[in-house]
Amino acid sequence: MFYTTTEQDLIMQILEQTGWMRTEHVLRLMRGKDPKAELWQVEKNLRQLRYMGKLIFQDGGAVSLPYPPTADPIMLDAVSVMLDIADGAPSAVSSAKKPYLLTFLALMGPKKDRLTGFGILPVPDGKECQTLLLAQSSDLPHVPVFLLSHEQQQKEISLPRRHYFALCRDGRFQYREGGGAG
Repeated sequence: MFYTTTEQDLIMQILEQTGWMRTEHVLRLMRGKDPKAELWQVEKNLRQLRYMGKLIFQDGGAVSLPYPPTADPIMLDAVSVMLDIADGAPSAVSSAKKPYLLTFLALMGPKKDRLTGFGILPVPDGKECQTLLLAQSSDLPHVPVFLLSHEQQQKEISLPRRHYFALCRDGRFQYREGGGAG
């Protein structure tokens, strides 16, 4: 019988919800708990999990569950956004709370003392109105984070309540506030 570390349990909790993660995601996740975490520690944890049969290495610096679904680049982007917002330390991560692709809790505010729920909602090109309706109809108290395909989509989405827009430029996400965000 093999026992997993706290770090390995955290990696597996996220991986069980997302199916895939990049190695850089794992490093950011570990740095959310220990800012001094280094890449060699990530690699050690991942090798141990692979030895236990809990994950497999994929091309392009990614890891997946042993029975991997097809790699979903949108989910990988959602993980990047989650780690940015939660500063590497998300909790209660779930991929089962529709209409959101991914939901999580993060400590926010200047003192990191306010627990806030977020829901990431991808916006396919040409589906801005449908995505907006999904966000408006959700009963979940999560703050929507619209994962945009391009900048013009932001003009098509307007909610009176707090929300954010995430757009990838040159491999890094940029964020804008909407509604009562701030």
